[in-house]
Amino acid sequence: MLSLNDCQIMIEEINGYWQTGELSYPFGRGINFQITVSAINAKTLEVKFNKAVDFAAADYSVTKGSVKSNIANVVISENKTSAQIELTSKLTKGDYTVSVKQDGKDPLTATTSVQDEKVAGLSVLSDVAPLSAGSQTATIGAQVTNQYGEDVTKLNASSVTVTVSGAATKGVLNSDGTLTLSGINPATVKEGDKVTITLVPGATATTTTKVVSISSKSVASEATVGSLYNKDSKTLTQDSDVSSDKFYLPITVKDQYGNAITDADRANDELIITNTNPAVAEFADDNEIKEVTIDGKDVLALEVSKVGIAGQTTVLAISKVNGKSTQARVTVNQGVKIASANLSTPTELVTANKDAFFPLSVVDSAGNEAKTLKALNAINDNLTVTSGSVVEVDGKGLFVKVTAGNVVENNPVTVVVNTSAGKVSTQTVVPKAEAVATVVTGLSKDVNTAIRENGKLTINNTDLVVEDQYGQVITDEDVLSALTFTVAGTDESIFKATSGDNKSFYIAPVQNATDHIHLQLHKHHLHLCLLHR
Repeated sequence: MLSLNDCQIMIEEINGYWQTGELSYPFGRGINFQITVSAINAKTLEVKFNKAVDFAAADYSVTKGSVKSNIANVVISENKTSAQIELTSKLTKGDYTVSVKQDGKDPLTATTSVQDEKVAGLSVLSDVAPLSAGSQTATIGAQVTNQYGEDVTKLNASSVTVTVSGAATKGVLNSDGTLTLSGINPATVKEGDKVTITLVPGATATTTTKVVSISSKSVASEATVGSLYNKDSKTLTQDSDVSSDKFYLPITVKDQYGNAITDADRANDELIITNTNPAVAEFADDNEIKEVTIDGKDVLALEVSKVGIAGQTTVLAISKVNGKSTQARVTVNQGVKIASANLSTPTELVTANKDAFFPLSVVDSAGNEAKTLKALNAINDNLTVTSGSVVEVDGKGLFVKVTAGNVVENNPVTVVVNTSAGKVSTQTVVPKAEAVATVVTGLSKDVNTAIRENGKLTINNTDLVVEDQYGQVITDEDVLSALTFTVAGTDESIFKATSGDNKSFYIAPVQNATDHIHLQLHKHHLHLCLLHR
């Protein structure tokens, strides 16, 4: 493969080997993966593929130059077209290469250039600065963000220069996001007085200026996010049906005087709600606070509207007027997954040109065995099978079926089953020569060999009990219906046997007597006594 930046050319030699399909323009043959990588926050790289892939978290590695980076967590998207790789430390200036291991092949790689984290944005979060008790100071929320849009106020507040004019003369940005305005004359300040605020970071040329109004009105100045609530105390998992089984995240809101704010519209206007990882969980109507009833009380809360990958997301509630924030983590536990998938050797002899069935035992993470395809498909997980497909055999459970065309004498048949967690089960058998009908050992129990007066006996090939050369009874109706046989050893003065195609014989009595006949298949025969009364 030739590569230049993001362009790749695959060159294939036609040499008679590994030609598993037609070589067609413009895509060649086989599976073509495209991989790209980019930084999405100060500690995380995101890998994207052009199609769904089945890689495990352990398959990913990251290097910067020749130094391997430590990975804290790998989150694979539900559709398996992307993965987010969180490192244990922040990204720094340089080139990062993500490598994805492939069994029996060179790893997939992609490289991205990253800059040191820097201040990229400053904002004043509200238009109103509420006065504190005594009217000598006022507070308002402010935020510093990096180039990824992340809140980095705590680390950079001390380096931000605050210039204030108007009703206040001084300002300082605190690490908790509150911007304190001082130099206010309590004797002359009044509702609506203006203050001009300018924020200048220490290391970049990014600045912001905003004119705000002094207010003594009640405004949301703090919020508390509670614990996730479900009326039946259920745990939120990937399998939770949140459309019918509701989960809420309660939020308590107070103004600067400590009074509770219970109006949802006002809470939405005066708070900023941020969900850090929507891939884990989403909240209804784009993080809108709603008025709901919990344990008989009307409260404000966020409603979980969708669950995705297993993991955690952090919900932040930030006061626009003073920047105070509170947060809570919401955990989505892994749904029921496939805990184990184990193959066994076929219970029947494997012979060429006949479907082979490998018993398959699948147990989920709750300890339940999936014995039907319906039960297997109900598990929110993937099972990869090579060289066969999972089928259900009535009354016997699940099997991996290898079709007859892939079962060749003395050519090993290997079946491999992989779970999404990387557990592997393998079975190999060597098929024996094709089974052939060899000997007639009896008649179906439904055939009555006593022939009544004026009656006759019909023997069809499907009435025969036939064994192959391995002593196995042949039950395949297609095989039996194609067999031909002969009836020999009859005394035609007693019984007369007739047939048009040697697949069915009609035996009629001539006189009352008992006689023996032979049903002959190839060189073997069955000695059968017929009685006419």
